[in-house]
Amino acid sequence: MPGNQYDAVVVGCGTGGSAFAIRARKLGLSVCVVDTKPRARIGEKVCGDAVPRYHFDRLEKEADITPPRGDELGQIITGMKLIGPSRTRMVKVHEDGYTVNRHEFGQRLVNDVVDAGANLLDKHLVLGPILEKGRIVGLRTKDKITRMERAIRASIVVDASGVTATLRKAIEFPGRERGIHPRDLGICYREVLKLKEPIDEPDILEVIFDRSIAQGGYIWVFPKSDTVVNVGVGLTMSLGTSPLAAYRRFIKRDRIFNGAEVIAKGGGIVPMRKPVGSFVGDNFLLVGDSACQVNPLHGGGLGYSMIGGCMAANTAAEALAQDDVSYKALWGYNHEYQTAIGKRHAALDVFRIMLNSLSNRDLDFGCSGNLFTEEDFFAIDKNGKLELSNAQKLIRGLRGLHHPTLMRSLMFAVKRMKALKELYMAYPTTPEGLDSWTARVEEEFEPVWQRFGKSFEKID
Repeated sequence: MPGNQYDAVVVGCGTGGSAFAIRARKLGLSVCVVDTKPRARIGEKVCGDAVPRYHFDRLEKEADITPPRGDELGQIITGMKLIGPSRTRMVKVHEDGYTVNRHEFGQRLVNDVVDAGANLLDKHLVLGPILEKGRIVGLRTKDKITRMERAIRASIVVDASGVTATLRKAIEFPGRERGIHPRDLGICYREVLKLKEPIDEPDILEVIFDRSIAQGGYIWVFPKSDTVVNVGVGLTMSLGTSPLAAYRRFIKRDRIFNGAEVIAKGGGIVPMRKPVGSFVGDNFLLVGDSACQVNPLHGGGLGYSMIGGCMAANTAAEALAQDDVSYKALWGYNHEYQTAIGKRHAALDVFRIMLNSLSNRDLDFGCSGNLFTEEDFFAIDKNGKLELSNAQKLIRGLRGLHHPTLMRSLMFAVKRMKALKELYMAYPTTPEGLDSWTARVEEEFEPVWQRFGKSFEKID
């Protein structure tokens, strides 16, 4: 666009915004990145700090974003234990990955952004969008130190501001979701602890389900070394319960945490749902948490935000080359992400909703290996599907005779997961099909919420 300062301006230098900027610069675009934090603090964020190895396959190729190394690397991970309330029932899932030291990893990314030639404006507030004829054409910002205001114009504006979704809420575009329902948000508290004694399996992540501690959520224990662990509790926001109180209940129950030194602590909010229906508007893209590009089961979004950032940058470069940055020209980003990743996360959203309704008794049975196997959990987490043959259904049914509610819930969820995955594979190739597709998605989720939604209602 004539007179524009940049091809793209990005709000947020987190993982998604950084990946967009790095990839966009590699494709020859001029980029400005705006972040409210001082450069030295970019990367500070409360999260579980875990990311699967396979996410880096594409990131290394397209943006030279390699797996964590040196000070960025907490621990190399080989698998995860899903543990029931009794702590004696568990399923172990094998998958390679890492826990990262979030600040150090974020600092590497911001350094890569600057080294790639992007202009970084740290310590800057975004005051709002610049709109012309209904289109966003830039940002109004203010330097937090000098108080100087400036207008930054760009052909494309990227909202990678996180769950706050600074711009998504402020502008109109087809398929926009202004707010996220509290039942689709997770509120968490976590501490990084230095233990007095080493843990037995520092290469294994632990996720614990226990309604007596974490109603509407789960507990995690993610090693960063054999004596340093990231321990936290994530709860559904709509229940109105305190993750800090739940965390304290959990810590008191396990002697391994006695006398541990607190290295870091804090809370946060993350989306825990399927992706928003559309990430694009005229001159506008959503990336990362602002687009709900997370795994709904646990809210993990490190890898997905970076992959989304790369996809968005590819589409931006193609649109700019054609001198057309309308939402129709940017639609390919929607289609690529929703058919590749959204299909899995929509299915996982159903599984999340169902899982939240289960009692401790059913959770313990589900984690025993009699109902869910390692292969089941791997397929659900990585592929968003759980397909059972008639023989497998019979065997699981016989095992679950004393858990009829669980069995009925599981079969219902499996059917809906399959339908949603097929629906996302048929994501519209043009914007004209968005409204009808969205209506069909809502039709699939309506009976899911009718059946399990009560478990998301506020606890008195």
